[in-house]
Amino acid sequence: MDVLTIDEPWKASEILSGAKPILIVEGMSVGFLPKELFDKTICFYTDEETELKRRLARDTTRRNRDASFVLASHQMRREQYLQYYKKTESIADILVDQSEDTFKVKMTHII
Repeated sequence: MDVLTIDEPWKASEILSGAKPILIVEGMSVGFLPKELFDKTICFYTDEETELKRRLARDTTRRNRDASFVLASHQMRREQYLQYYKKTESIADILVDQSEDTFKVKMTHII
């Protein structure tokens, strides 16, 4: 099955072909798709402080955002995470914690 990515101001929506032998779907798109569409799921988690630090660095340099905009939008982004993405952590086959500049596999449900 093909997947349509979410349209963002910095990147137009695109179709990801389901005909490929390996298709990696990442980001908030995963929160809107049923898990049954995937053979394996890997969820990456980052604590709020690390997320804000990374967003400030990325969005101010690569997306030309003002730091005050990133700070003001951070709470809304965190609420979106809680509403749409957090639930994927408990159903993922593998959970990777990237908090505090570490990389830890915290949980696996590999069948």
